Amino acid sequence: MKRAIKACWDRPRGKAMKLFNALSFAEDRILLEQLRLVMSNFRSTLIAIVMPPLLYLALANPSNSTTLAWWSVAAVLSNLNLQFYGMRKLASPMALTQARPTAFTLTVFNLLEGLIWGLLPWLVIGSVNWAGLVLVVAVFTGMLGGGLATQSPVPLLYIAFAMPQTLMIASKLWFLGDNSYQILSFATVIYFISLFGQAKNSARFTRSAIEVRFELADSHAKLRAIEHKQTLEQERQRLMQDMHDGLGSSLISALRVVEHNKMDASELADVLKGCIDDLKLAIDSMEPVDDNLLLLLATLRFRLGPRLENTGIKLIWQVEKIPALL
Repeated sequence: MKRAIKACWDRPRGKAMKLFNALSFAEDRILLEQLRLVMSNFRSTLIAIVMPPLLYLALANPSNSTTLAWWSVAAVLSNLNLQFYGMRKLASPMALTQARPTAFTLTVFNLLEGLIWGLLPWLVIGSVNWAGLVLVVAVFTGMLGGGLATQSPVPLLYIAFAMPQTLMIASKLWFLGDNSYQILSFATVIYFISLFGQAKNSARFTRSAIEVRFELADSHAKLRAIEHKQTLEQERQRLMQDMHDGLGSSLISALRVVEHNKMDASELADVLKGCIDDLKLAIDSMEPVDDNLLLLLATLRFRLGPRLENTGIKLIWQVEKIPALL
């Protein structure tokens, strides 16, 4: 019995949690990509700016002309606000810390947009003929479908835009009192629910694609780090080998000669200078040169120039434009 009660309790709670997860924002870096998609989609809705004036021309009559004119102005300004906000945000890189404030701002703007379009049926239904009513319902379905295509990467934005319109047109149709209108009211709610389901599915696939892209980027970064570590290890081994074969061999030879008293001080000094030169060359080989051959040659000149001059050899240094190493 307890298990049955617990199952009955957990089932709606699980559905509520799924709904909450669908409406909640993703982590900042994923949310930022979702918002970029949404704001890029705003450009495709720019043509909707001409819709309010056209609706005014089609639906205006002496009883609603003034209020419908103000509604048309408000709808155009709201759309322009979304357009300019999206373009301004996309014009410059956004930091991760801007993801959630931007999402909340867009939610408020979409809520305002939805409320404005939701006012349309209250302004005209009852004062227009049957053709006008069909036009209003067609505009409603078009706005919700267009909002799905534009805002589905972030379901909360779609909810903020679509729910006010749905509630306001459904309530207006319901309060007309006619059975036909009440059935149409119920149909609008069903339509919104079906679109919301599609928005959740679209958002899930979009989020999965973004997550896969970030996982690939993280994997590439890890591979680059491993390759860098291997390169450093190989360089360390090469340096140790060079020091063993060059510097180590010279020091051992000098030690053997000194032990047998076969080398005077000047000769020993020359051997030690050679060892120092080998050590400096090994150190120079570890310096980053960024594929600059000229820098490599300049370092060699700096190290060997004084030694050559001490032996009476004149070093002539002529610099020309040298291509980068490949």
